Amino acid sequence: MRVIHYYPWGCFYPSSCGADTTAVRQLEYLRERGCQVECLIGWSSQSSSIVERFRSHYDWLDEITFLDVPPVRAFTFEWVLSAYCQLKSSPDLQRALAAPPDLFFANYFFSAPMLDLLPTSSMRILETHDICTDQFLSQELAAGHQDGTPPNPLNPARRDYLFRLETNLFNLYDATLMVQPEELRMVQAAKVRNAHYIPRMCPTEPAPGARRHAQHAYDILFVGSDHIPNRKGINRFLTHVYQPFLSKHKIRMAIVGRVCDHVKFHSPYVDMLGVVNAPPHALKDVYYASKLVVVPILEGTGISIKTLEALAMGRAVVTTPVGARGLEDPSQALACVDMQGAPESMAEKILHLLNCDQARTGLEEQAIDYMEKHHSRAAFFAAMDRMMQSIGLHPFAN
Repeated sequence: MRVIHYYPWGCFYPSSCGADTTAVRQLEYLRERGCQVECLIGWSSQSSSIVERFRSHYDWLDEITFLDVPPVRAFTFEWVLSAYCQLKSSPDLQRALAAPPDLFFANYFFSAPMLDLLPTSSMRILETHDICTDQFLSQELAAGHQDGTPPNPLNPARRDYLFRLETNLFNLYDATLMVQPEELRMVQAAKVRNAHYIPRMCPTEPAPGARRHAQHAYDILFVGSDHIPNRKGINRFLTHVYQPFLSKHKIRMAIVGRVCDHVKFHSPYVDMLGVVNAPPHALKDVYYASKLVVVPILEGTGISIKTLEALAMGRAVVTTPVGARGLEDPSQALACVDMQGAPESMAEKILHLLNCDQARTGLEEQAIDYMEKHHSRAAFFAAMDRMMQSIGLHPFAN
């Protein structure tokens, strides 16, 4: 079966975000199932070294085409969709789709205008990553903060309009993939046809001994991109949890990722490590060198990838309810505390786990058990097989 796989954010090796790793898992699945796979990749203005590494790592791909997506004047729902309407006239895109594939596999709903170039005989699958309406609105709401003005108020009518538009676009595809059960129920209620929950594949580390250091470099760890919820969450944690309750205990903390550029807090016990990008082991080593992971976020959509990543690393995790969103009964795998309403309770939970090896080790073991049950390679492949069969692609089977 010939598949064209579209990903909008550029080369995804080495992976730098959750969307990247989602695309990696999709390619692994398609390759394992014996498909002839061609890649369409947007935002091609990456350095030649990144492009070369991508080509080398995915040398099994049958073809790779880079697309110059028209500039997006503002990261809003309307402007992004408008840019993809313009993309239809791209000679590179038209050339890539001139020979229609058996299956067009796209990431993100704003790929919908590209479907106009496909015949009805081509099957279409959309991986949503999450419901984008709320992501776009969070960007709009936060826009006022950039110049010091108050944030824009939420307009419920606008949210309802955008959500209905997004879910209507989902129905242009033969199958729609959701990253968590709650969002699946939301889109099913909105009459999206043939929507499926596909658990995020997040393999665990096989050797428990490798996850434990006799001497940890850090007590707590936070990993995050420069996404607005990460910026707001870590700054609130440092101001309302770390400074008043943890700093006096000289708790050692590491912060990893582009979020470091937006942290407004300084302490000799808090290290800003920035982007850890020396694959394949650098970030893993930081996880292993930390006793526990915090996920202090107060808003977000989809599923918290940083939470899954920490659980897969066999770390004890202390998170807000938002950080546990989309997980299936995770109560035994992590500690969930309302940071906004009870910052002292979050500090107490962290101190308890740091001081009680038995409690911390128990969470570490439960984290691995949870991930192997819900987010293993087998769970991911089985869900993908069921989805493929639902649109008549019967060769896909365990």
